[in-house]
Amino acid sequence: MGQRCRTCDHPERSAIDIEIARGIDCRSISRRFTLPYSSLLRHRNNGHVPASIREAFPRHRADLSAEALAQLRADESAGVLLHLAQQRSTLLRLQDEAERKHWRPLMLQVTREIHKNIELTGRTLGMFAEHERAVTQVQNLAILMSPEYVALRGDLIKALSPHPKARAAVAEVLRRIEGAVPHFTGKHPPQIEARPDA
Repeated sequence: MGQRCRTCDHPERSAIDIEIARGIDCRSISRRFTLPYSSLLRHRNNGHVPASIREAFPRHRADLSAEALAQLRADESAGVLLHLAQQRSTLLRLQDEAERKHWRPLMLQVTREIHKNIELTGRTLGMFAEHERAVTQVQNLAILMSPEYVALRGDLIKALSPHPKARAAVAEVLRRIEGAVPHFTGKHPPQIEARPDA
């Protein structure tokens, strides 16, 4: 089997392809993703960047909006997983053929490639999941830190002042949502706790 493209096998291939298509210098990409410069050049020059990504940046635009980049990354992430699954399917067929024909050296080599594919798929899935968790956490934090939310929270708790049990119940729900202790002022959630007699 010929030498595989290290850039194609990189767990962040979709991000690398987008950077190349945006016209970012390969030396900069090389440093950022710790890949050999020569591998990136071969990857770019041998047409390994999918047409869908190249066409998204017809003039090497580096000024695409964050939303457009996020959508493109999501699309390409799915493409990476599909590519890995297709690659594994091909390797499994080759392994079957090598076993049928008793080509032991080829069988061992293909088995190693299958293990690499499975490992790469696992790492890639883990990275995608971690990225999604981080994005969700940032979005949730942005909501909880917004002045509108803090004001709404304070007004809600004040409105419930005549109803201590309802106020305590709502404070508990907010505490679960925010991951902080119940509080009644709407200011600095982690610092003000609900009093048992409230």
